[in-house]
Parts: sequence; structure tokens; C-alpha cells
Amino acid sequence: MPDEATRNDNIEQRAGDLLQAHARHASAETAAAIDVFASQSSAHADALRYAQMLQKLAPTLNCETSGPREAVQLWLEVHWTRWIGPQTTWKWLAAVPILIVCVFALQLLQPASEELPPAAAIAQAPIDYTTRWHETREITLSDGSKTWLDWQTSISESFDGTARRVTVHRGKVAFD
Repeated sequence: MPDEATRNDNIEQRAGDLLQAHARHASAETAAAIDVFASQSSAHADALRYAQMLQKLAPTLNCETSGPREAVQLWLEVHWTRWIGPQTTWKWLAAVPILIVCVFALQLLQPASEELPPAAAIAQAPIDYTTRWHETREITLSDGSKTWLDWQTSISESFDGTARRVTVHRGKVAFD
């Protein structure tokens, strides 16, 4: 048994054939056949309206002077009218995706609302200072204070935005 899509395609094909026959040999018999076809069901009537729309657009399809804009308009009229219905114009349907793209573009163009902390508040990685066997060293820390390291001494200095910390890991240190 044919599925619904195949059945609809057959109905549309028969509607197109009826209209072509009427266009070639307009007579009372072909007009009556079209009326009988349309009265069979709502699917038949819809297929007939769709075929009539295609018949009206057929001269446009053969026009060689139409540009890309006309081709897009024709495609939208043929396909979207079938899916959505003749009462909805393609311009309204085309406006929706364009509007969505514009909203996303505006979101990307807006500056970030996140405020960056002041430079003093940015946490820095600790700085390590060490001395070896029989080595002493005088160091000036980031705040300008002086430190003397004795033999085999290891310290680290860190700044977290609010406080400076000096950690003695081993050895002897003198601060000024």
C-alpha cells in the first residue's frame, strides 16, 4: 500500500496533468474534470491550487533575464507556499531567520560586561629566591624592602592583590 507522501505526489501529478490538458485544449469537458477532481477531497483541492500556482510561475522559470534575487523569490514562492500555505508570504518567513542572525550579531558586538580587577588586585605567581652553599645574597623585593639571604636559604614572595607574603622555606633571612 503506498504511503501518504506517495499518494500526495500522485494527486499532485494528476492535478498538473489535468491543468496541462485544459491549457492545451480548453473545453467544457476539461473544466468539468478539474471541478470533479477538486471536489474529491481537501488534498485534491490543495494539489490543484498548488498546480495552478506552478502553472502561473512557469513563464518566470523560462525567463533568461531574471537574476539571483528573482530565482530566490521564485524558489521561496514555490516551496514555502506549499509547506506553509498560500496565506503566508515568504517575506515574513524569511524575516525570522534574518532577525535571529541580527540578534546574535549584536550580542557578539557588545563589549563584555565583566569588569576586570585593578592591576593591583591580580594575583601573581610566587617568585622564588635561593642561595647555595657558601653564598649570601641581598635582594630588593617588589615593594622596595631589602632582604639578605644566608647560605642555603630559600624564600618565595607572592602578592595576591591585598597582601604581600614572603615565605621562608629553609635557612636564615634578614629583612629591612
